[in-house]
Amino acid sequence: MSESICRFMPAKNYTDDLQTVHFVYETEHETLRQPFLHPLYYLHLVTGGAAVLRMCGKEYRVGAGDVFFSFPGCPFELAAQGELRYMYISFFGSCAGALLEQMGIGYDSPVYTGMAQVTEFWFSAISRCSGVNANFLTESVLLYTLSFLSGVPAAEHRDDTEKMFRMITEYINGHFREQGMSLQRVADIFSYTEKYLSFLFKKNMQIGFTQYVNNLRIQYALRLIDEGWRSVSEIAYACGYGDALYFSKVFRKKVGCPPSRRIREKQEGKG
Repeated sequence: MSESICRFMPAKNYTDDLQTVHFVYETEHETLRQPFLHPLYYLHLVTGGAAVLRMCGKEYRVGAGDVFFSFPGCPFELAAQGELRYMYISFFGSCAGALLEQMGIGYDSPVYTGMAQVTEFWFSAISRCSGVNANFLTESVLLYTLSFLSGVPAAEHRDDTEKMFRMITEYINGHFREQGMSLQRVADIFSYTEKYLSFLFKKNMQIGFTQYVNNLRIQYALRLIDEGWRSVSEIAYACGYGDALYFSKVFRKKVGCPPSRRIREKQEGKG
């Protein structure tokens, strides 16, 4: 699509708790007057470009595949970065506020990322929208999108999670030499479940918790060997391993040779 599209929803001839008003594809953002101030709820889907959203004294970066809400009587601005394109649905009704509140959507959590999967449906719906099906189709898009948001953390909540994960990795980096280091121990310290902490590692590091710790320990073992340590069992203990045989197995897998060979080569001046 290259041109803007605007669909107005006809008034219903029956009472309902949720009423959509506009379904818009906006391609001329730079011509619009800001700040925006609407009397309705708005659900926006960014389809191209990027922008900085300013709302309630906070700033959020939004780009293609992100959705964000605006609220009645709450002014906001969109500072475009590049050619910004987005779609939006405006709505109101006695259940609208309660629906968003139930899902945890509010002034402190207006932005949700990673929603590109709904873009095709939005485009398909607005291209088919007409006076006959407008209300049903637009409400379907609204509710369909909301159904995805129940499993997507808000941008601010995600930022908090990222900060916490950095704290977790900093803790591990400072304590990996302790034999008590384990997934359960770290999960308990930071009040996470083991399952969720394991998920965070795979998501952020692309490796599991155990592999991350082993990488730190083996790098430290190589450093000790370079510094002149000669006992495999002492090196294993210093790195956090209580079992020298297990340490040797992990070392061989990561380095390509057993620690005893690496020590020997170091002594012979080959390392």
